[in-house]
Amino acid sequence: MLETKNEIKELKDELAENKKIAHQRLNRIKQLNLEKEKQAALFNDSELEIQEMDAKIQNLEQFLQRQRATAKELIRTKLNFEVQNEQELSNKINELKSTMNAEIDSLTAELDKTKAVNEHLQKQQFSFKPKVSFKLQTDKNIGLSEAPKPIEAEVKESGPKKFSFSAQKNQDDDKSE
Repeated sequence: MLETKNEIKELKDELAENKKIAHQRLNRIKQLNLEKEKQAALFNDSELEIQEMDAKIQNLEQFLQRQRATAKELIRTKLNFEVQNEQELSNKINELKSTMNAEIDSLTAELDKTKAVNEHLQKQQFSFKPKVSFKLQTDKNIGLSEAPKPIEAEVKESGPKKFSFSAQKNQDDDKSE
């Protein structure tokens, strides 16, 4: 009978341990699901940004096509149109051409920037894993009679943005010690 009680107690202890392990695993699964949902939300946000960039690129390309067509039409007009004051018309057309070429160059540069940002976003959406590291620097052998030295810390994030901050040890803390 004593053996049966001991066996029952061992089985209860084993059951309690198994319940504890099961709860830990369940909590870990819940945590992983939350992280998965956060990653999916970030991915969806990136997808929306990429779609917006694609729409901007298409609008800019269409605008450039219209500008080129207009420039070609102006050139054709110059060639086919006979005016008594041909020099004045030529000057006006050259002004328009230079203005349009400058606009086309500026829009092309903006289009290239937008494409570069779009490509960057497409690359980032698959490799979004922010990394944060801290670096603590202090001077050695700080005595109570010495002035406090600054304590610095850096926060680094992979990607184009960098964050940093520093903290300084308070002099009042040294005096109270």
